[in-house]
Amino acid sequence: MRTRDENKETVIREKALEMIVSEGFDGFSMQKLAKAANVSPATIYIYYTNKVDLLNRLFNDVQQTFSDVALKDFTPDLSLEEGLWLQWKNRLAFILEYPVHFRFMEQFRNSPLVNHEAIKLSDFRENMKNFVINAIKNNEMEMMEPEIFWSVSY
Repeated sequence: MRTRDENKETVIREKALEMIVSEGFDGFSMQKLAKAANVSPATIYIYYTNKVDLLNRLFNDVQQTFSDVALKDFTPDLSLEEGLWLQWKNRLAFILEYPVHFRFMEQFRNSPLVNHEAIKLSDFRENMKNFVINAIKNNEMEMMEPEIFWSVSY
C-alpha cells in the first residue's frame, strides 16, 4: 500500500475546491482533478474512496472552517443585536478570507450530491439555536419559524 503524503492531499483538496467553484459539479471528475493536481488518478483513491466521499469530506472541512470563523467571539448569551452584528461581521470575514470555500458551500448545500449521513453537525447550528432561544426568552424577538428568522437575518 502506498503511503499518504499530506502535501498531495492538500493540493488535491485545493484543486477540487477550485474546479468545483469554476466548473460546477457537472464539469468535475476525478480524472480532471488528478490532472489539475498533477497526480495519478490512483493517488486520489489513497485519500478518498470515491467522488462522493471527496465531496462530503470537503464540505465537512469547509463547514468546520466556516463554523470556526462565524463563532469567533460569539456566545449564545449575547443580546439579539450584538449577536446579529457579530454574526454579520464574522460571516463577511469568512467570505473575504475564504471566497472559494464560501462559493463551494453555497453550491454544495443545494446539491443532490450531499450525503446527509456523511455530513457532520457542527457547533454552529447548536450555538445559533441557543442564541435564538435566548433572544426569545429575553423578549428580544417573537417566536417564529426558523426558516423565516434565517432568511430575514442572513
